[in-house]
Amino acid sequence: MVMDGIKSYAWCAWDALFIPELVGSTAQVASTCATTARPIQLSVSLEGAQSTGAEPIVISFLIPDAAKINENVASQFCHYVNFFRCYEAGEEWTSQHEGTFLLTLEDAFEIGRQVNAVRYAAVL
Repeated sequence: MVMDGIKSYAWCAWDALFIPELVGSTAQVASTCATTARPIQLSVSLEGAQSTGAEPIVISFLIPDAAKINENVASQFCHYVNFFRCYEAGEEWTSQHEGTFLLTLEDAFEIGRQVNAVRYAAVL
């Protein structure tokens, strides 16, 4: 993702949706669909996330297990949180990864906003 001209990387798709609020910047996000390997581009502002393509982007998610996340957040959570170019591509992937489900881009952004509000209320 690029924020204020600075390129940075996220561990998972969801990071790209909530980190821009924490730094107070709009991000241009480039990723790849985890099923089709086709490019995905979106813009994430303080108000929301919008796809720059025609198809509605979805994101896979996993209800986190605190003990497993404390072991290794990248392999126990982030590995399961990806962008998909369309619902069908996401559905194909989640059907092969137990415990995962799909969120709309808007819902994933809103969850990130709510988590930020709870975790970082003092700085937001």
